[in-house]
Amino acid sequence: MADLAPMQTARTIIALEHDAQGVALRWDDGLRSRFHVLWLRDNCPCPQCRHPQALERTFMFIDHTAPSIRSATLRANEVLEIEFRAGDELHLSRYTKGWLRAHGYSENQTRDRPCTPQLWDAGIAYRLPCIDYTDYMQTNAGLRAWIEGARTQGIVLLRGVPQQPGRLLEVARRIGPVRASNFGEYYDIVSMPYPNASAYTSMGLELHTDLANWHAPP
Repeated sequence: MADLAPMQTARTIIALEHDAQGVALRWDDGLRSRFHVLWLRDNCPCPQCRHPQALERTFMFIDHTAPSIRSATLRANEVLEIEFRAGDELHLSRYTKGWLRAHGYSENQTRDRPCTPQLWDAGIAYRLPCIDYTDYMQTNAGLRAWIEGARTQGIVLLRGVPQQPGRLLEVARRIGPVRASNFGEYYDIVSMPYPNASAYTSMGLELHTDLANWHAPP
């Protein structure tokens, strides 16, 4: 939620409704978005709920009574202002219309997206998208198939990648510029004689996301 580059939208909020459990917005293009009270409270971007420098969430539901919405108002520049009540505690949160538009999760909103994410079930292992390395690197059709697979399934196998140093960066640069992190442009996980973490052993690593609270996780 706390983003260094605030999101923009040309769309306009033309109607607002709310009850204790959520907020409903109607946009000038006919789209309707509903946001649940827990989701909104969890995504409050204020300095009390997010560390102002690290941008990590500091608000914890377990430390508070379940919230309800006391009031919801559109302020200047169509900023949605919500006052939450949790027991005797009141909290004021503000959300920009660009962020709300980009993060809407109502059924009609997700259905109209070019690529709709598909939830995983036990059958995911048998339908993982698999793209040939040569097609991916040399054809627009291969690149498009990889990107669409990543957007819908969240994971795509790339078959036939040469096992040579530097090839991973070539694969990444096929999509766009590589953003360096504190680890550099890439970081090799290798087995070490005296490991200080399981990543540096010969054990297999399960799929995971490192530093998921970052805007751009490495």
